[in-house]
Amino acid sequence: MSYGRKSKFDTVIKPNLELIDGWLRTGITERDIARRLHIAHSTFQAYKRQFPDFSDRLKKGRELADIQIENALFRAAIGFEVEEIRTEFSDSSRTKSKKVTKVTRKVPGDVVAQIFWLKNRCPGKWHDRREIKKK
Repeated sequence: MSYGRKSKFDTVIKPNLELIDGWLRTGITERDIARRLHIAHSTFQAYKRQFPDFSDRLKKGRELADIQIENALFRAAIGFEVEEIRTEFSDSSRTKSKKVTKVTRKVPGDVVAQIFWLKNRCPGKWHDRREIKKK
């Protein structure tokens, strides 16, 4: 009998779910999450088995972070446009005026991101060394 005593899942995991989500987005390992929560890694793993919703949340958090990074890498590789709002003030002798304009700026593709993408997506075609066959 537990006599109303709460588990560490209730006192440590549940109150920190949003913090755990944030840590997952940074790429931290589950072992490090357990360490930061001051619980054993084995306890953390047991909670994943005991609470499927918690396990699913961890999986989705990692997947979301991976997708966001993949999207950012892809955007960096191909380039993108960004809309900027510029405000100009003029102060003539008679009137003060403010002019707001929207400007679209093109950010060119990043060559390093392109190389990284190609080497990982097409390693047979894009790698640092070419094999030279001797006759």
